[in-house]
Amino acid sequence: MNCPRCGRQLASGAAFCMHCGQMLASSGGSIPLVDATPPANGRRLIVGVTGAILVLAGLLFALDETGLLRAAGSVFRPQSLAAQGQSGQPPALPAEGSAQDSRMLSSPGQAGGSSLPIPDSKRFMPDDVRRWLEHLERIERKRGDLSREHLATAITTMTALQLGGSMSEIEALLRGDLEGLDENQTPPTIEKATTDMESMTRAWVSLNDEFLSVPPPEECVPIRNQYDQVLRETGAMILDIVQAVDNASTDREGALQALLSMKGKSEERIGRPAERTDQGVAQICDKYETRKWFSISRDFGGGGLLKSLGM
Repeated sequence: MNCPRCGRQLASGAAFCMHCGQMLASSGGSIPLVDATPPANGRRLIVGVTGAILVLAGLLFALDETGLLRAAGSVFRPQSLAAQGQSGQPPALPAEGSAQDSRMLSSPGQAGGSSLPIPDSKRFMPDDVRRWLEHLERIERKRGDLSREHLATAITTMTALQLGGSMSEIEALLRGDLEGLDENQTPPTIEKATTDMESMTRAWVSLNDEFLSVPPPEECVPIRNQYDQVLRETGAMILDIVQAVDNASTDREGALQALLSMKGKSEERIGRPAERTDQGVAQICDKYETRKWFSISRDFGGGGLLKSLGM
């Protein structure tokens, strides 16, 4: 027996066709054929849906390849992320110096700070302060040079007057120790060893004018005022010593008294103002975290000349 629908052979006593599903009449009765072919409208619907799916799949593939799909997806964040304060867009870089930028660089423990602390900024000495201190350094160097030069002139004068020619001889005069010196000795019959006091005086005045020619920054004014006294008094004492030695050719006792009158005066006239000047320089250097590179001498240029003379 064959299937009335597909024409294939049926098993004996089968109730339906195993090939097409056609129900078979029992007891020789006939069962009407069922058309399994879908209607034309149904086929068009299936074709349309299938085509739409294929078109949509192609569109999604194209968007993914161009990156548009990923960009669009970044705009729509899950609600859980929005609740954490994220806007759905990548944060803009903060402008340099802005408040947000400063928070990002703040030290740990501060509000809004990150784990990277800002290192402490070093305080640099202003250019005008450094230039003026370098000017002071040059003047201090010249003060020492001029002091040694003029005292050497005094020693030369003593040699010419046969009063000796060493610091020990000057010390003997300052102590009033005339032992070993012939009081009746007549100075050599040569012209008085003339010391050009006028040129020496001009040299000290010129040095003081050079110092004052550069006005200090406001914070260096106290240093200028102290050193002005140091410079003026140094020149005055040096000239007094040279003048006294020079006068010894005609008035040895007068020269001795002039020198003795200066004993112990240098500390007040030069030493203490020099110390205060040096302390002022140190304070300025400490303020700007700069190593102090020179010193102001309490003596004549650091040579110990005043101390050796007992002044």
